[in-house]
Amino acid sequence: LEDQLTEEGEIAPEGLRKFIERCLVQPSGVRVIVTSRVQVKIPASGLHAARSIELTDGLEIPDAIGFLRQLDTEGRLGLRTASDDTLGRVQELTRGIPRALEFIAGILSENPTLSVDELVGREDLFGEEVVERLVAAGYHHLEENAQRVMQALSVYDRPVGATEVMHLLHPWLPGIDVQSCLRRLARSYFVYATRGRNEYSLHPLDQRYAYQQIPEEAKADEDLADYSLRDLHRRAADFYRSVRQPESLWKTIDDIAPLLSEFRHDMLAGDYNSAAQILTSLDFDGANCLNIWGYTELLAELRGQLVGKISNPRLSVANLGNLGFAYRLLGRYDQARDMLEQAAFAAYEVGDRNEIGVRLGHLGVIYRVTGQIDRAIDLCRQAADIAKETGQYGMESNWLGHLATAYRSAGKFPVAIDLYEEALNIAKQHGDRQRTTFWLTHLGITYSSMGQYETAIAHLQQAFDLATEIGSKRHQAICLDNIANTHILMGQHEKAVELLNAALLISRQIGVLLSESYHLLRLARAKLGLGDLDHAKLYASQSLALNLPETNHQAATVLGIVLLRLDDPAASSQFAAAVKLCREQLGKSSHLWEVRLSLGTALVGLSILDAKWKDTAERPRLLQPAINEYGLALQ
Repeated sequence: LEDQLTEEGEIAPEGLRKFIERCLVQPSGVRVIVTSRVQVKIPASGLHAARSIELTDGLEIPDAIGFLRQLDTEGRLGLRTASDDTLGRVQELTRGIPRALEFIAGILSENPTLSVDELVGREDLFGEEVVERLVAAGYHHLEENAQRVMQALSVYDRPVGATEVMHLLHPWLPGIDVQSCLRRLARSYFVYATRGRNEYSLHPLDQRYAYQQIPEEAKADEDLADYSLRDLHRRAADFYRSVRQPESLWKTIDDIAPLLSEFRHDMLAGDYNSAAQILTSLDFDGANCLNIWGYTELLAELRGQLVGKISNPRLSVANLGNLGFAYRLLGRYDQARDMLEQAAFAAYEVGDRNEIGVRLGHLGVIYRVTGQIDRAIDLCRQAADIAKETGQYGMESNWLGHLATAYRSAGKFPVAIDLYEEALNIAKQHGDRQRTTFWLTHLGITYSSMGQYETAIAHLQQAFDLATEIGSKRHQAICLDNIANTHILMGQHEKAVELLNAALLISRQIGVLLSESYHLLRLARAKLGLGDLDHAKLYASQSLALNLPETNHQAATVLGIVLLRLDDPAASSQFAAAVKLCREQLGKSSHLWEVRLSLGTALVGLSILDAKWKDTAERPRLLQPAINEYGLALQ
């Protein structure tokens, strides 16, 4: 794991870090075994579940001797006939580290005249960094062609077959017998062979050393002209480009593995425009498969690698904008706003009106989810107008739908329904099943908010069926969540719990935190309705811990209610925290009716906990601030 750590010992790739953290904090989570030569910094929340085992020593002498003899399968290395004292000395010099023992066998295999005793006498091979020294010695005992094969494997840095290695080396070594070379390296323990798959790979230490031997810049050598890291990575990218599958066959992430490998090698070769074009085919502007399949975190990670590196202005605009969209889906609103503002500015500079509209629309969504409704309505309206003007029907449907959501957030349901219907009709006319799913879902949510529950469930079920057909896990979870919420409003709490558990499983699998926060919030409400206060407290606390603007004020209020029902003294401070969160949201936009409902409920909780509540004559006065908020919400 050390290659994935920052200088402070933290796991650098965000997706990997979140996976490890989730495994540590999740009850009955997955057990993960990690090896690292550098101390890994564990987050405070996961310290109770982490266990560290210091591995300073390798095999004991008897085990090391047995292992060395097993490595000499044909008895030609001298390890089978060497004395126990000699092999014990090998264990002492290598500290019994298995990989170091394998190198001893490998060096003997490559040097048929070298004896075990002579090798043990080579003081330059042993010391504090015995494995690293043996890696270097073993590598330099190889003939040149074998070294080039090792270098090719180090460039791929994953198990590959002989075909991949031949493709990489062909311009410089067209006559090399790669297959024989790989088999020999495997027999000598320099390369790992995977039976049944005909694939070969390197130990991480071998990979690092062989990679370091490749020149960064091509040398003026007639035989190895243009042989450099950049040229080799370009050859690797070319190989993966040649084995791409047609888009019609993309069903799972395994089907696009060649494109992801191509992206990696383009990045390492410095071909950033080419890498950006690959992502364009995979995300929101193309097949959108990474998002649909639930790999938004991966998409954000890949897009983030390209920021500031793309020379093509239009590709740069698309990268910034789509990264902002990915951040929005992940609930990282400040980062989303920053990327989208950069994208909008860059689009103005390029003069691309379509891109200007798209980025303004996405900014409008960010303003809506952070409570600035008037600004959201203005930006979404501009985006819809630009899309209509430029004939971008998909985008017109998109921004009309988001405009409807902004009006719904302001409590203007009839306006919202008209806009949703308009967006839905455009999507259907152009066979856009994904956006059809979106707007059926949002119509269902709106009807549920209006108390028309049967109509709501009918729309949401249609949306769920369509999401299942197109393989959109994220929207399956959203539909299940909102069907469950409608059942809660109908008092059918057990049915709601069943649906929410299914939705939660999906959202945790695909890593969409916003959806997860809604599922937890509604599970808390359903458990509260069933009188299961302990689980209601757990789910509300988990939703609040995610700290997302769309849900934290609701989670804080529900948690306050649960604590009040439990006669927990912390209820008062929890309601006060909920009031503060609601007022922060309303300070950005006074039209958020749902936030006002939460505020009114939190104020009721504070009234009940007031010392004067016992005096029934005081209750109307204590409740008046809450009544005022309910009145404003109804307006």
